[in-house]
Amino acid sequence: MLALFILVVLGQDPVVVNVGPGTGGEIPGFFEPSAIILAAQGPRTGSPIKKVIKPSFVLPVANYLYVSAFWIDQVVRINLGGDTRGHEEPPMITFAQGHGLDGPWGLAVRKDVLFVASFTTDTIHRYNLNTGEFIDFFGNEDELDCPEGIEFNGRGELLVVSFLGDELVQYTEDGVWMSAVGSEQLKGPEDLTILLNGDVLVTSHYGNEIVRFQDDGGGGYVYAGRFAEITAPVGLTRGPDGQVFTTSYVSNSVARHDWQTGAFIDIFAAGGDLAGPAALAFQSARVLFICSYENDKVVLYNDTAQITYTLPRTWASSHRS
Repeated sequence: MLALFILVVLGQDPVVVNVGPGTGGEIPGFFEPSAIILAAQGPRTGSPIKKVIKPSFVLPVANYLYVSAFWIDQVVRINLGGDTRGHEEPPMITFAQGHGLDGPWGLAVRKDVLFVASFTTDTIHRYNLNTGEFIDFFGNEDELDCPEGIEFNGRGELLVVSFLGDELVQYTEDGVWMSAVGSEQLKGPEDLTILLNGDVLVTSHYGNEIVRFQDDGGGGYVYAGRFAEITAPVGLTRGPDGQVFTTSYVSNSVARHDWQTGAFIDIFAAGGDLAGPAALAFQSARVLFICSYENDKVVLYNDTAQITYTLPRTWASSHRS
């Protein structure tokens, strides 16, 4: 039976949380929903978020969940740390915005700095992870064309997928352009993940495949063939078990593939009001977050329960077709 809880944020519209049976049961574990329900109780000060429109990317860091709200040009932070009564910060806040941030997508953290891909401005913004203070940005239209997924490799270099540029772009940690690859193989790349052996996988949305790149021996990357075939892939992540998890935008599901061979394993998650799933991320072996882009939700899956955050929204059309 589906239980319904209302999380009340003072001075704002309520946040609806649906708790019911889940479908992502392949990774063992148990999640206690009250940890999030408690986060909305007690007096609050500060500026809670009012709505999230078009969540494009999600990144768990410690007890927080960072969500890119593409349509309203904000990065939202949700407190997942349990009972926060007596604390000043509300459970959900606008963490980063302004300074030219337009269409935030990919998120990555390094040395207490939050890196945010700004889709429309062809830049990567940097914010203090503790305060949300804007630091600077790097990149330009000559290097990037609508950046989406970003991730640091084992050498501390930032890898960025350029959606309209059809490239995997490589930067130093300080934001200096290094190289780009994939212009002949990628068709609308949206996300990437790095495997246990250092290979880089990239979703090719319009190519209906996941593409593999390997170290070229000189500090860059080289095309290494198709990893797997999947319809309209968007989000991509490596799971706690090392396997590869990918969202399919049109089938509203998450597929799991063997990280070494690319062989299809199963449909790991579906349902739960997923509509146009974008990025996804594991908080642990027990918790998987998925951005449901078309209906403005962030959905949580595990083997025993499914929680859907329905954040207040207003109507907005999608940039996708």
